[in-house]
Amino acid sequence: RDDESIPRRHAGSVFVDKLPLNTIFMPLVTRLFPQSRFIFAVQAPRDVVLSCFMRAFGLSEAMRNFLSLENTADFYRAVMQIGIDSIQQSQQAVYLMRYETLIEDLEGEARRLCSFLGLEWDDAMLKFQETARKRRINTPSYHQVVKPICKAARERWRNDERYLQPVLPQLRAAIDYFGYQ
Repeated sequence: RDDESIPRRHAGSVFVDKLPLNTIFMPLVTRLFPQSRFIFAVQAPRDVVLSCFMRAFGLSEAMRNFLSLENTADFYRAVMQIGIDSIQQSQQAVYLMRYETLIEDLEGEARRLCSFLGLEWDDAMLKFQETARKRRINTPSYHQVVKPICKAARERWRNDERYLQPVLPQLRAAIDYFGYQ
């Protein structure tokens, strides 16, 4: 269809979507675009669940899952199981990026990612805040994108560990699979 409102994609172009909930579409994308590559970014499951539960998202069909800690953990478990299954079925097309590795070695992780994607390294990649300041950012974390990488979010869950105990069984598979003992 010749619709001017739809951006045209050319061979070799890159499409980026950073919405974690779109993990559920990995099997479909892999089936439709077998040469696609995924950057699967993970953070300690307890940190992710706690962060999602504590954040005041605008209420929508998906965000209603974050109204209780139990529902948040269950939703996380369901989405991550799809991600884990997708990774296991197409390991050559998935780059697993751990948040904790990224904050400790930004340049090294960025260089490894470029290698995986077949992209040339550019030192400007380490100055992401400058690029972000020039763009309109439409995410709940828009104010964080223009700042240096935050190391304070690492293991924040430890302050509220006792509240997370009841939902640990729902997080166990992701904790084990991604090595967050």
